[in-house]
Amino acid sequence: MRWVWLLGRMLSDPEHFYRSYTTLEIDCLMNDRPRTETGVRAREMNLYRRYFDLVASGRKTIEIRVQYPNLRSLAAGDHIRFICGTDDVLTRVKRVARYASFE
Repeated sequence: MRWVWLLGRMLSDPEHFYRSYTTLEIDCLMNDRPRTETGVRAREMNLYRRYFDLVASGRKTIEIRVQYPNLRSLAAGDHIRFICGTDDVLTRVKRVARYASFE
């Protein structure tokens, strides 16, 4: 997810849209990424704007995801940073429910 943010940051500057970046410049951009809460390790997940705004405002408190291998270890107390464009919001998992099927 960091690459999505980095690409957005690089393309948002019209003056530098067509220029090449050195690895040192990319490293500096990555280290300068703003965080809403420092020191917290969080999984990063993208959300569409309409859902992101609801999560950020606190009106959407449930997120349903397919249990892909990278989400199998997700547990209550973990943090998730939802990202939409250059915006992000840090959340804490309260409960994980697993279902045998979509029905």
